[in-house]
Amino acid sequence: DGDPAPLPEEEEPGAGRPSLSRAEALRQPRFWVLSFVVAATAMLITALNFHQISILGVQGLSVTEAAAMFLPQVVGAIAAGVLMGTLADRLPASVLLAATMALLVISLVLAVYLRPGPMILLYAIVLGAAGGAGRPVVATVLPRWYGLANIGAIQGVSMLVGVAASASGPVALSLARDGLGGYGPAAWVFVAIPIAIGLAALAIREPELERAPARAAV
Repeated sequence: DGDPAPLPEEEEPGAGRPSLSRAEALRQPRFWVLSFVVAATAMLITALNFHQISILGVQGLSVTEAAAMFLPQVVGAIAAGVLMGTLADRLPASVLLAATMALLVISLVLAVYLRPGPMILLYAIVLGAAGGAGRPVVATVLPRWYGLANIGAIQGVSMLVGVAASASGPVALSLARDGLGGYGPAAWVFVAIPIAIGLAALAIREPELERAPARAAV
């Protein structure tokens, strides 16, 4: 009663994309590159957010002013999410993942050269964009690569890596700040992470898609 008519084969969600199992996905280097993008974003953005009041306090901002910088981060995240969501169906995954890492690199470099004034606002917007860019990319790329049958199990592993990295980020930044003498030197160390992952992402090759076998006419 009211069931929609079946879509033609070429319009079915996931048509032409054979579904892989979680074990098959985990054996592919491209899965780990994608997971490392998630992990680097979660780790470094959580670290910078956790220390935001301290980082901006060094530049002379009060606690209230530093906390207010979370608002432009939201604006950046929304804008980047909409833009990357639009591009996700038009550009290769390698470009999208590398662009996400590039935003993270820019955020860390801005953290090194922060000065009171517009640069702090730019830093907040770009940091938010770095976080917002990855979500639509991952949500698009995973089903494109692995189909839909086991998407929950596959994405669960990627999210596990991201959550673990997020938990380690604030501690890692604290240790680096204390060991290197400030947030600037620590940011220079951490900038190597998204650069390396971004270069690895550019080497990704999209999987060749096989058409699903035609169904017999009913």
